[in-house]
Amino acid sequence: MRHDRNFLAFWTGQTLSMAGGQVSCLAIPLAGILVLDVQAWQAGILAAAGRLPFLAFGPLADGWVVRCSRRPVLVLTALARAVVLVWVPAAAALGLLTVEQLYAVAFAAGTLALFSAVAAREILPVLAGPRLVEANGRLEVSRTATGMAGPSAGGALIQAVTAPLALLADAVCSVVAAALMAGVRIREPEPAPAAGRPRVWPHLGAGLAVVRRHPLLRWTAIASAVSHLFTHALLAVVLLYLVRTLHLSAAMIGILLGIAGIGALLGVASGPGLARRFGLGPALVISAGVTGGGALLLGLASGSPQVRLAWLSLAYPIFAFGCPAFTVALISLRRALAPDHLLARAAAPMRLLAWIAMPAGALLGGALGQWVGLREAMVIAGMGLLLTPLLLALSPVRSVRG
Repeated sequence: MRHDRNFLAFWTGQTLSMAGGQVSCLAIPLAGILVLDVQAWQAGILAAAGRLPFLAFGPLADGWVVRCSRRPVLVLTALARAVVLVWVPAAAALGLLTVEQLYAVAFAAGTLALFSAVAAREILPVLAGPRLVEANGRLEVSRTATGMAGPSAGGALIQAVTAPLALLADAVCSVVAAALMAGVRIREPEPAPAAGRPRVWPHLGAGLAVVRRHPLLRWTAIASAVSHLFTHALLAVVLLYLVRTLHLSAAMIGILLGIAGIGALLGVASGPGLARRFGLGPALVISAGVTGGGALLLGLASGSPQVRLAWLSLAYPIFAFGCPAFTVALISLRRALAPDHLLARAAAPMRLLAWIAMPAGALLGGALGQWVGLREAMVIAGMGLLLTPLLLALSPVRSVRG
């Protein structure tokens, strides 16, 4: 695939988009914290605004994207993302930036990222043909590399030029990605006819019935929703906690997130091994317990600056290790529990539960940070995440081996 010009343009554009997205994930909330001095409840709303597009448009995005050519969707969403992101440094330079504008930018950027991801997923088989596995592998390499290096680079950039100006890096990446995708020359299949597309809400209802009747799928859906709820409660306030309670700079936060990326990479690599060694159900319990334990350790960081940094450098990778290991075990378990045709039906309502839990968790984290304090909110989120392994250990899921 090194000689496939179309795929190389697509892969390069996607890699740039991933790298820019890592900068924005850090720069948008830090713009609120460092420039606008947002309160915890406002940080919760800002985090929820970035997750809300999945709930608002996720069930419909697939049906909308297949109605048109995917390449123009990728080009237009990248250009629109650049325009949206440029507004933040422009408004900040003019002294017009408000937290409500950040809400709108986070929501718009999340919406565009959702439709871009759907279009990229749909166009990849056309670009890769029989080399789809290799193509997915290359994209996963890009995702891993940008996930590890992006936060550190983003933190250093924010430290050097301020959070609003750092968003220009993502905007430039988006423009270049759009130009690369515009140069791709492929023949896409005709858009799916309306009669050939399944209706969303009946499909969700049928899938919900499958989950409700299947006790093991039901328990994994509940556990996943609880995990998403408290994970996003923690993520809503963690940057505020690191800046205002632990007094870390943007550069140090970026380095810390880069270290956490190593933990996440190890979690992805270790997930299948955990399942083989302990069985699918126990692997799910173990990985959920590691996630909750790491989150609780994050909230308990204290001592001198050196001790706090060493503590966080241990706790954050543990938390980051558990999240993908839990996801790998969860997907493997669901595939083992149900035939493909039932799993395809059940996937939609289980995704919907996660999409509901994400913004709800962000709002919960912001409210807790405002009412009881940032450290206390982190500890409560960690304790909430420990409910997931407890639920699984008390359910029939614990006995599933494979």
